[in-house]
Amino acid sequence: MKRTARTLLAAVLAAALALPATAVSSTDQRMTQVTLSVKEQLEIGDSYTNFYGELMETEFRTCWSLNWEGEEATLQVVAGEDGTIYRYEYTPQNRQTSPNAAPAFPALSREEGLSYAQDFAAQVLHQPEGTTLTAEEQFSSVDALSHHYQGQLELYGLPTPIGLWMEVDNRDGTVLSYQRNDLYQTYLGQPEAPEGYGKAPEQAAPLLKDTLELKLEYVVEESHPDRAVLRYVPAAG
Repeated sequence: MKRTARTLLAAVLAAALALPATAVSSTDQRMTQVTLSVKEQLEIGDSYTNFYGELMETEFRTCWSLNWEGEEATLQVVAGEDGTIYRYEYTPQNRQTSPNAAPAFPALSREEGLSYAQDFAAQVLHQPEGTTLTAEEQFSSVDALSHHYQGQLELYGLPTPIGLWMEVDNRDGTVLSYQRNDLYQTYLGQPEAPEGYGKAPEQAAPLLKDTLELKLEYVVEESHPDRAVLRYVPAAG
């Protein structure tokens, strides 16, 4: 039965790409393209026995909820029309431990788990996107099964307001969940590459000086309240 279901899923995806547009609806074609892109990014094999997808449309973004089910685990991915992965939830069947099980220290430290999280981020983020994850502060029991990490999405190496979160199984480094918070937030416009703007501060300084009356003044540094530095500030206000 398991082999038959896998074969059926593969045949459906292959047929959807092979059939003419008149034989397959536009929605099915779009879902097939996104599904194949997600499978390639996440290296999803044929261990799952059931698959179904659902279209999720908002005013500014079209997403797909893709779901795989198997005997050993379930997987849900929310991906954009371009294959961008916004949410990932992997649930192994052996995730829950017995309530009577003795507490055990994790096999992976938070620092060791961080490398698994960073590798996964590199797998689902593509240039010019990137991130540097850090371990969240955790106050959990000794028998907690996962470590949590967070970071900011970066574009061209520069931070953005978009946050990332990840959960990693501390027993074997399996990524259990991943999410970026722009799934339901829309940022209009596409930032340009920063190349060519290296001299922008020097070019902007004389233009700013001609339009504003500035004065030198000691200003307290926010990160060091006991220290002040000289800075040019507007003369008025």
